[in-house]
Amino acid sequence: MPQLQIKKVRLGQNSLLITLTAPREVEAGTTVRFSAYFNSLKDGAFNPSSLSAKVYEGTQRATTLATLTPIQDDKGTGSYFADFAVSSTQGTGPIYVTWTGTYHQSDDPTPLNIEVSQRIRVVNP
Repeated sequence: MPQLQIKKVRLGQNSLLITLTAPREVEAGTTVRFSAYFNSLKDGAFNPSSLSAKVYEGTQRATTLATLTPIQDDKGTGSYFADFAVSSTQGTGPIYVTWTGTYHQSDDPTPLNIEVSQRIRVVNP
């Protein structure tokens, strides 16, 4: 079982707390599951509008490896996952998952943009 890393990111003047979970390291040729939980400190758990997840290669994130379809999981509101099949030819090094979307808090008509990333190391033996 791979060791999981949990990353918590605050956005929107600390009014949003996004929790990302993924393995620290995966082997090329396997499937990795990325998870995200979206919570407003004012409104509670929420489902972002226009939610998407992309996987990028390298620290510059210049190469898009995949655009994933986030799926709401059985934990309910605000909880999503997306699976990514790492190519068996993927070289050793970092990949990044970036989640994007928007959210309207109950007391603010202006949407907050969401963009959070997490780094995962790929190992190709």
